[in-house]
Amino acid sequence: MFEELEASANYDDSMSYDPDAQSFSGPNPNIPMKTRQKASFDLIMNNTGGEDLTIELFNELRSFVENLNPSIVTSATATYIPQSSDEGLQAVGVGIVGYDKLGALIATGTTPYTPVISIQCPQYTFRALTKSSGRRPFRIVGIRMTVTTNNQIDNEIVHFTSNFLGASNRNVLSPRTFFNPQQFQTNIVDIQCNFPIDDQKGFYYKVNAGELVKWNVLIER
Repeated sequence: MFEELEASANYDDSMSYDPDAQSFSGPNPNIPMKTRQKASFDLIMNNTGGEDLTIELFNELRSFVENLNPSIVTSATATYIPQSSDEGLQAVGVGIVGYDKLGALIATGTTPYTPVISIQCPQYTFRALTKSSGRRPFRIVGIRMTVTTNNQIDNEIVHFTSNFLGASNRNVLSPRTFFNPQQFQTNIVDIQCNFPIDDQKGFYYKVNAGELVKWNVLIER
C-alpha cells in the first residue's frame, strides 16, 4: 500500500530511534535504527440522504460490508445488508452495503443501487485501502477534517478493536476539542491522534444528513 500511495500522495521516509529503548539522550549504537514511513490519503464521505447515518471504516475481518452489524443501523431504509450475502443478492440493490465497480463503498436506501452514502479514497480506492490495512497495518497519527456544516464537528470518532476471541474496546475522540474558535476557516479541524489500524481495528463515525466530509489522513508505519 505504501508503495502505491508514494506515487499519489505525500510521502516521507524518516529515520528515528526508538525512545522506549533508550534511557539517555542521543542514539545508542547497540540499538538498530527504525525506518518509519509516512504517507497520506484522503477519505471522502458523502451522505446524500435525509437521515444521519453511522458508517464503519476499516476492520477488514468483520467489516459491515461482509457481516451485518445491527449496532450501527439507525435507518429503516439504509439497513446495511451486505451485498455479497444471500440476502443482499436477493435484495436487488435495496438497503445494501458493498463496493461499486470503482472500489468506492456505497450503501443504498429504497432506490436500487443508488447510494445514500458513499466512501471514496481517490488515491487507492477504499476497497483496496481496507484490504491493505489488514495485510499491512498502519497507524493514523493525524487527520485534517473538512466539513460542509459546523455541526458535523460535534460527531465523535470512535476507534474500536474487536478480535476473534471476543475482546473489544473503544476509544472516543471528539473533534470539537481540537477546534480553535479563533481560526479563520471554521469548517476545518486538525486532529492529532494515535490510532492503530489492522484487520481487527476500525472506526465508527456518524455523517449527518446532506453532509460531505473529507479526511486527509496522515499515516505511519
